[in-house]
Amino acid sequence: MKHGHFKIIFTTIVMCIFISITVYANSTTMNILIDDEQVLFYAVKQNERIYVPIGYFSRYLGKSVSWDGEHMQSTISSPKLHIVLTMNSNEIIIDRNYIHIIGLEFSGDMQDIIYPKIINNIAHMPVYVIWNIFEYYAKVEDGTLIINTPKSYGDFINYLNLVSIYVDDILDTRYLELINHNYAIQHLPPTDNLRLAWPTLPVSHIEGLYLHQTALYATAKLIAAAREYGITSLFVSSGFRNLEHQQRLFENGNPNYVMPPSHSEHHTGLAVDILATGIAMQHLGDFAEGIWLAQNSYKFGFILRFPQNRQYITGISFEPWHFRYIGRPHAYFINNNNLVLEEYLHLLRKHGSLQINFNDEIYYILHQIPENGMIYIPYGFIFSISSDNLGGYIVTAHR
Repeated sequence: MKHGHFKIIFTTIVMCIFISITVYANSTTMNILIDDEQVLFYAVKQNERIYVPIGYFSRYLGKSVSWDGEHMQSTISSPKLHIVLTMNSNEIIIDRNYIHIIGLEFSGDMQDIIYPKIINNIAHMPVYVIWNIFEYYAKVEDGTLIINTPKSYGDFINYLNLVSIYVDDILDTRYLELINHNYAIQHLPPTDNLRLAWPTLPVSHIEGLYLHQTALYATAKLIAAAREYGITSLFVSSGFRNLEHQQRLFENGNPNYVMPPSHSEHHTGLAVDILATGIAMQHLGDFAEGIWLAQNSYKFGFILRFPQNRQYITGISFEPWHFRYIGRPHAYFINNNNLVLEEYLHLLRKHGSLQINFNDEIYYILHQIPENGMIYIPYGFIFSISSDNLGGYIVTAHR
């Protein structure tokens, strides 16, 4: 080989190495795992937002993706879905009625979560599109973007021996009832399910503060764990509320935080407001107490019901003090996949079932719409049943 040719080849190799090092100089790159398998693409993190190359959608998600450089638009198509996203636009075109997305306009900090970006001359899509529109579960763990595809109904349903039961005969826990602006509570909890919070819990006022008995004991374990960690200032300021109490709060409160009567989770007795001595409730999330609660409450069956940047779904601004008991496997799944309750119930209704591995146990989650007044339960399993306040029932089963 002539010396000149070798010099050209060597220079080309050096340039390629330099480009590979500098192509994401202004960003952080991370590997991508899909269902525990490494893929060839890298995800890019910019300004706390995560993006993946458009080619990822075609190769790994089975979607047809096109990029219109002239109009700066990306079109993603599948047999059941067709969406168009435009760069620097807060509008989204979608051809199905997806309640969390269609008809909403994003602005401010939320806007760049949905539109595509050109990063180092490559069109990228936001991860938000993956987990919210296509309903794949995405999280970041140890610097790696982990994406899990939903478990299908057929993955495990054939292994369960299902028997029918009349809805009128079930013991409905109502742990997973959706109560929000759109869905009012249908039944207040029986009074014999409510317990006075004091002296089991540290409270802001001794008289009149009640919780559902399950939420009461779960809250006690949560606060005890906080004490073991070194956080000793937590106390409960609110639990169950009747309609009259909620009416008074609504008339005098901020609608960004206070629901109208019949639409508050506090009617269930499963919602609890946890504060810390000396910290204003709105600033709880800025302190160690609120951070610990947000990171650990799922271990005891709670979710942070109204997290940051999710008001467009929940209808309520960030409330770092408001926790809702839904049960441990469900809370684990929601926390692990960065969902809110509305999104979780939508996934269950769409896919019919989930398999959740939690605390070395396998939980089978079955969502059903009653037929002829009946649903199915797995024979030989420990199970509980909750209505969702949307016309369906959720069976949670494990050995």
